[in-house]
Amino acid sequence: MNNTTNHQKSSKPWPLYVIVGMVTGVLLLGYLLAPKTEEGKLAWIEILGTTNNGMLLNPPVEVSPGQILGLDGQPWAAMDDGTWKMVLLVQGDCGETCIARMKELHAMRIRLQRDASELTLGLLVQDAEHLPSVPVADDIHELQLGGTALLENLKQTNVADSQQPTVLLMNPIDVFMLAYMPENSGVEILEDFEHLLKLAH
Repeated sequence: MNNTTNHQKSSKPWPLYVIVGMVTGVLLLGYLLAPKTEEGKLAWIEILGTTNNGMLLNPPVEVSPGQILGLDGQPWAAMDDGTWKMVLLVQGDCGETCIARMKELHAMRIRLQRDASELTLGLLVQDAEHLPSVPVADDIHELQLGGTALLENLKQTNVADSQQPTVLLMNPIDVFMLAYMPENSGVEILEDFEHLLKLAH
C-alpha cells in the first residue's frame, strides 16, 4: 500500500510537460522568425500567398516616383501616405464598364468602415483625355501614367495584357502585388483586402 502511494506521488505528468514544451517552442520560434519591420511583414504576406480570389503578380511590380501622376502632372501625392492603394487601370476610354467598376470599389471602401482610411482608390488612364466626363466618386483619385515604363512592367507579369478594366492592389511600400479581373466581384476583392489588413496588423 505504501509502495503504491509513494509511486503515485513520485510519478510526473510527462505528457503535460511535453505539450507545454512544444507550445513554448512554437511561440519562441514564432517570435524569432516574426518580421520586425513593415516591409518584412508585407514580404511575409506575399510569400504566404494569403489571397483567395485575386491573382498574385509574378513578379510584383515596384512603382517608381513619377510613374503615376495626378491630373496636374505632378507625382501622385498619396504614394507617400503609407496607405494601401487600389488602382483601376484602364487602357483606353473609361466607359460604362469602367464607371460601374469604380462605383463598386467606392461601395467596397465604404463597407470597410473604420478601416477605410487605410485604403486609397485611384483611376489610372494613359492620359486625361480617357477619363470619364464626370467624376464618379469623390474618394477616387483621377490619375494618368507618367510614361510607358509602368505599363510595360505590368505586361511582363503573369496578368494578361487585358484591355478591360483591371484592379491592381499596391501595398504601402509602393509595390503592385495583386490583380483582379472583371470576373472578380467587389465582394471577393473586399474579402481579400480585409484578410490582408488582419495579417498586416
